[in-house]
Amino acid sequence: MTEQITFTTTLLSVYSIVITAILIFRNGLAKNRAVPLGLFIFALISYLVMDVEFHPYLFEFLVSGAFLLPFSFWKLSKMIFSDDDQPLGRLGIEAVIVLIYYHGMIQLGYNEVLLPYVMLVVKITSISFLALSVVESQRGKKDDLVKSRLKLRKTFVYFIAITGLITILTETSLATTEMLTLKMLQRIAILLFSSYFLVVNSTWKEGFLGKKANPVKVLHQELINAIQELMLDQKFYKQEGLTIGQLAEKLNEQEYKLRSVINQEMGYRNFPAFINSFRIEEARELLLIKGKEKPTIQEIAFETGFNSIGPFNRAFKAETNLTPKAFRDQNAPQ
Repeated sequence: MTEQITFTTTLLSVYSIVITAILIFRNGLAKNRAVPLGLFIFALISYLVMDVEFHPYLFEFLVSGAFLLPFSFWKLSKMIFSDDDQPLGRLGIEAVIVLIYYHGMIQLGYNEVLLPYVMLVVKITSISFLALSVVESQRGKKDDLVKSRLKLRKTFVYFIAITGLITILTETSLATTEMLTLKMLQRIAILLFSSYFLVVNSTWKEGFLGKKANPVKVLHQELINAIQELMLDQKFYKQEGLTIGQLAEKLNEQEYKLRSVINQEMGYRNFPAFINSFRIEEARELLLIKGKEKPTIQEIAFETGFNSIGPFNRAFKAETNLTPKAFRDQNAPQ
């Protein structure tokens, strides 16, 4: 009975994952976000169906996919909870290194003396990837403006804790009956989470897997005008360590309402991107200054509210696809 429930739940999980993937990819996804998602889906499905009897070559292929599951879950977490782009070349190199590592562990595991130590190291590695996923789900939480993604951050941690614990218990279980029960619970947890993920992102009102927010109809024009005045006229964005709470206090507005307006009506997914848009606009103007009064790039970084040159360069390139130096050179007199 337990085995039948496990098999049925596995099929439903795969079905739910495939449907979720189809809906996500149909609504458009940039390549640097589609690849981590595709890698995770491949790894998860490989893990779920690995117990089915396949041709030896196909089985080896699925085993390799399953090896990538903890790593790809971490990369999926970065993709969901961070709006920063992930270089695809580096992702590919890291995935190959992970595969070589796990296959190397298998070879060492053939030695009965080393097997217990190999198993321990592999488990520590997998737990480490899960821990990194938790870190990603909580990093930048205070600056996140996407409501559905904020809700997912909480659920994500619980899912990792429950599923991760069940998986570890399953892999260390010696009794077949106990293993089947744990595996059934693991499949149910995966099915519930994939179904939840499908529901919260099905409407695509906020599209937390996309790169940009999708502004809806403006309903709070007065508040937007007040924000623009504070930013453009008073240059409030230059305040060091500015938070959305401080901005809400300055505007004498509720923070949750301000988050909603900046995200849904002004089109920003996180607070740093909103602040940096004003900083980078001023930086562009300063970079166009010619002659003896031309400020250095470092001076421009500090003038526009950045506390060091590194974050300024990254923010400028994210906004313009050019470094500050390249932008200046491109606009230099011929």
